[in-house]
Amino acid sequence: MEKGLVALIIFLILAGTTGFSEEASQEEKAFVGQVVHTLDALHADHQKVWADYDISLSPIVIVFGNGHIYAFNLQAKSSEWQNQKIRGSTVLFSEKDSWGLSQIAMQSGFVIDGQESFVFNLGITQNNVSMQQQLLVLVHELFHLYQFEHFQGIKEKGAYVDQANVANLALIYVEDRILLDYLHSPKKGRKEHLKNFLAINKTRQGILQESSILWEKHQQIMEGLADYVSIKTYDQFNILPGFSGRTHLFKISSRQLGGDITQNAIKWRHYSLGATLGYALDEMNVKNWKKHVQNNEKSQSELLHEKIPLTQEQVSMRTEKIKKRYNFSGIKANLQKEIAVREANMHELLEDYEAVEGITITIENPADTKINGGGTSAGIFHMANGSTVSVKDISYAMSDDNLWKLELKEIPFVFQNQAGDRILKLDDQTKVELDGKSYRFQELAVMNSAVSFTTIVWDGDQCSFESNGRSGRVEVIDGKVNIRF
Repeated sequence: MEKGLVALIIFLILAGTTGFSEEASQEEKAFVGQVVHTLDALHADHQKVWADYDISLSPIVIVFGNGHIYAFNLQAKSSEWQNQKIRGSTVLFSEKDSWGLSQIAMQSGFVIDGQESFVFNLGITQNNVSMQQQLLVLVHELFHLYQFEHFQGIKEKGAYVDQANVANLALIYVEDRILLDYLHSPKKGRKEHLKNFLAINKTRQGILQESSILWEKHQQIMEGLADYVSIKTYDQFNILPGFSGRTHLFKISSRQLGGDITQNAIKWRHYSLGATLGYALDEMNVKNWKKHVQNNEKSQSELLHEKIPLTQEQVSMRTEKIKKRYNFSGIKANLQKEIAVREANMHELLEDYEAVEGITITIENPADTKINGGGTSAGIFHMANGSTVSVKDISYAMSDDNLWKLELKEIPFVFQNQAGDRILKLDDQTKVELDGKSYRFQELAVMNSAVSFTTIVWDGDQCSFESNGRSGRVEVIDGKVNIRF
């Protein structure tokens, strides 16, 4: 059989092309078909992945870079929608964006035709990411919505404060190496790798501050289990040809191992780590582990420690053997040099920030709504106090109710504290409107008392911001302007 015919047959199976716009690419058709297949599979048999997680119950809207819009589980009320039959299911399609979706990368609770919908814009979020990875990201993000509604204790985030703890970073590196061995090994030898991981993990937990332990637990539950669900979905259901969850986890874990160790410790490793521990709990047949985690009774690692108990003597003996096997002393020495270089770079970065002209502006996140957004930068650096600083930041942020919008147009330095507030410098001549009255930042910076507002708007060369219908105030402290809500 000719390759072209084989490809066409596979495509038709995956995408179910009936009803697609003639302008839709094969990649677009395949992606939409896979979304429908995913929704159908999880609706019919979500117990294979996570009890009660049925994403077919919520409206989902996907936007392509060419302007094509597809809506799933949405009851059409607008005349803009056309019905399309894809894999036997009705999907709404529009070539006209009457809702402003092209400006949104990803947002939950966006109201379309009177229904709160999850918007996923491939035209903004794609950034050279494969369509397969985008499908995994979609399921990952949708599981967050389930977590926010059903998981207990998810507000107990902690804060990571051990990013300069060299012994911690070295043990993290060893932990990640062990889990790669676990993912790559035949089934017979996997339990031994888990014992090695648990020994190192127990040792490492002993040198962490409580705030860091809580942060790791939260990240591995929220991000790790969202990755677990997305990967498990395509492991359980034959939607992505040739997909293997263990192979996928091995690949992403390998990439992270070669990345920035500090950012890996704070954020990125917890995605694959939390997912891998979920796979380990499945493999070890830990009863009701998902229910325990969802009810905030125990984390994945705590459940695994219970399933494979090690005495303190066993932990100590294994740890010493593992340190020698993976050259712990050499890893630690190299990391010590990296941390010294990083601290010198951070000091230089802060000096560069101080040299930037302009007035310091703090933009507070409103407490009554969720903020979504995205963007790019030349680098993100983590500070000892838990804040981050983004260099050459090009990004946007938007509230769920679409009334709070921020766009950054390559700001040299943007600091963000643990509450999510952004701190940056802007031209003091930037015009600002408070409830229709015009000011410049230079004028606001010398005010002796707070100014209340319901609407605030500015549109500068480097930054645009607006907040409508939400009570706030402008406060000035030591010449720095703070936008509070």
